[in-house]
Amino acid sequence: MGNPDEGTNMKPLIGRCVLAYAVIVGSFLATVDRVRADQFTFTYSDPYGDSAYGTLTTVPSGLADGSLWGISGTLTITANPQFLPPGNVSSIFPANHYVGTYNLLPLGPLWTAIFSGQTSGDNLVYPSQNAYASVQAGRGVPGASYLDSGGLMFGSSQIGINIYAVGNAVYGFQIVNTAVNGVHQNTDLGAWAPEMGSFELTVVPEPASITLLALGSLAIATSGLFRSRERVTC
Repeated sequence: MGNPDEGTNMKPLIGRCVLAYAVIVGSFLATVDRVRADQFTFTYSDPYGDSAYGTLTTVPSGLADGSLWGISGTLTITANPQFLPPGNVSSIFPANHYVGTYNLLPLGPLWTAIFSGQTSGDNLVYPSQNAYASVQAGRGVPGASYLDSGGLMFGSSQIGINIYAVGNAVYGFQIVNTAVNGVHQNTDLGAWAPEMGSFELTVVPEPASITLLALGSLAIATSGLFRSRERVTC
C-alpha cells in the first residue's frame, strides 16, 4: 500500500520541475528572439487620396545611427487617384492605375540609385523616429521621422514606388514607371504627390516574446501555487 503523503510530497517537486522547465525554455526562446529579424507593419496616406499599407522585415543596418535595414516586405496601394495641383506633371494613366501589391526592392542599406538614376532609396527605417541622425550625407531629415530622405523602395523590374521623409513627420510618395515610352524621359512621375503624407510604423511582437511571457506567467503561478500548498498541514 502506498504512502498517502507521497502524492502530497510530489507536488512541490512537480512545481519546481515546471518552474525549471519554464526557465530553460524561456531562456532559449529569449536567445532566439534576439537573433530574429524585427517585423513591422506600416500605413501611408496623404491629402490627395493616396493610401497604402504594408509589412516590413528588418535587420540591424550596421550604420550605428539607430536605423534598421529592410530586407523584405510588401506594399499594398489601396487608392492612387493621381491628383496633382496645376503646374505638376500628370500621369498618362487613369486614376488608381497603380492599385495593387508590390514587393520591397533589394537595395540599401546605403543610398542606392536605380533605373538609371531616375529614383533612389536605402530601405532604412528609424523606429525611434530619429532619422535626423543618419550617418549618410544628405539623407538625414529634420525633426522626428521614421524614414530618411532615401526611404523605402517597392516595385518590380520596371516600377519603383518610393515612400520617403522630408522631415518633421512629413512624407513623400513617388511612383516611377520606366515602361512609359517617350514621356517624362521614359518615366511616369504622375503619382509624385506633393510632400504632405503621413507614415505610421508599428512593431509586430515576435512569437518568441509572446511565448516567453506566457511561460514566465505559468512559472510564477505554478511556483506560488505549490508554495502555498507546502504551508498547509494536516
